[in-house]
Amino acid sequence: MKIKSLLLLSGVALTISASAQTTAQDFTLTDCNSTSHTLFTYLDAEEVVVIEFGMGCSSCYTAATALMGMQTNYDSSQPGKVNFFYMDYWTGNTCASDVAPMMSANNFDAGFDNAGAQKSYYMTGSPMPAIVIVAGSNHSVIYEKNSFASGDVATMTAAIDNFFATIGIEENKL
Repeated sequence: MKIKSLLLLSGVALTISASAQTTAQDFTLTDCNSTSHTLFTYLDAEEVVVIEFGMGCSSCYTAATALMGMQTNYDSSQPGKVNFFYMDYWTGNTCASDVAPMMSANNFDAGFDNAGAQKSYYMTGSPMPAIVIVAGSNHSVIYEKNSFASGDVATMTAAIDNFFATIGIEENKL
């Protein structure tokens, strides 16, 4: 009986530790252009931050292209309210050699080369790439996935649109 209980408790603990985060973790990081960013400053202004954790892989570029399509749409419908960050997944990679190619190929709002603490907080596995979306003054994680497929764009867009609907911000109609 004790062994069964111990195994059950171990299984529950493992499930809890592997579950997705629901609350964003604040950070203040300097991006590759020497600009400081504090996550909660964005969120407390009822903004959304989309973070791609990548490592320069081809699927990372595929995800970035999809995110930049989203960025174009939100620049029109929610100007200044949706921010796109790229965080290099591998500790020890540098802005010059590892983040700069992603930044020059895409139009992320900021790129970071030292995201180890953020990666450890959000990721439960090895992303290729991972996307995390955090939003609002409740500091909520509204989307988190350790991989990317083209169909994810609809789910990510729905999560962002739902966030804005719940705080009463309507889209700009062009």
